[in-house]
Amino acid sequence: MAQQHLDRLSALDASFLHQEGPESHMHIGALTLFDAPAPQFDELLALIGARLHLVPRYRQRLARPPFDRGLPVWIDDAAGARCGSFGSSKASRAAVSHSSSRPTTR
Repeated sequence: MAQQHLDRLSALDASFLHQEGPESHMHIGALTLFDAPAPQFDELLALIGARLHLVPRYRQRLARPPFDRGLPVWIDDAAGARCGSFGSSKASRAAVSHSSSRPTTR
């Protein structure tokens, strides 16, 4: 579904974005490990893909207005997010640790 309007970043979220720097990362994330048989990767992608339209924010990224006048806006991101496949819990934790220790891409 195409975006119908510009949804501005809230003042609180904008303050987090403004405070983020090379030494102070303001993003959050999580890794959940389940004690059950893992679905096939293709099945998992299909399951997520079938429901992704229900959470539009997961398909968006921030864009700054011209000349930085005003708060950033959420826009649809044609590239979308990428997720790799991890062979073990240790590899998953290492990937999350690496991702969490870097500033978010802008």
